Amino acid sequence: MCGCLYLPEDAAYIPHTLVLDLDETLILSHFRRSRGWRTFKRPGASDFLKHMAQFYEVIVFSDQTSMYVDPIIERLDKNRFLAGRLAREANQYVEGEYLRDLTKLNRDVGTVLYITARPSTSIQQENVVQISPYVVDSEGRTAGGVDTTLLDLMPFLESIVRLNVRDVREVIASY
Repeated sequence: MCGCLYLPEDAAYIPHTLVLDLDETLILSHFRRSRGWRTFKRPGASDFLKHMAQFYEVIVFSDQTSMYVDPIIERLDKNRFLAGRLAREANQYVEGEYLRDLTKLNRDVGTVLYITARPSTSIQQENVVQISPYVVDSEGRTAGGVDTTLLDLMPFLESIVRLNVRDVREVIASY
């Protein structure tokens, strides 16, 4: 299996693809010796997915294994807004790091945006929209108060679609 995404023949045409990194973008997995691993959903993640699915083909891309990704996505995307998911198998391993290769999506790379808190995880840097990482304190509360990062990004992402931007890399370069 190549870890690539293909659209079914009867799929509706959506001209842009929004790729979301999983860790530190949509969720944060946090370990404490007293309770073990816990996974926290970034505030606004569900509303963000629901809203963006109206405009984009939304895909989650992670450097973690499918065994880690699949249960998290099943809980995060109960209403099935995501068009797909790619895990470690679809990454390229380069010099000790798993890198997202957006060509694995089989889409025109000029129509793909990659939202991440870790921009070094992408081979196609010109497609990256960097956001602040999701951080929680030792009690699992959002560090620094209310996190509205994803919700604040929605007008920008929506305008790309409404203006029918042909090559998102030009807009990202000026963002």
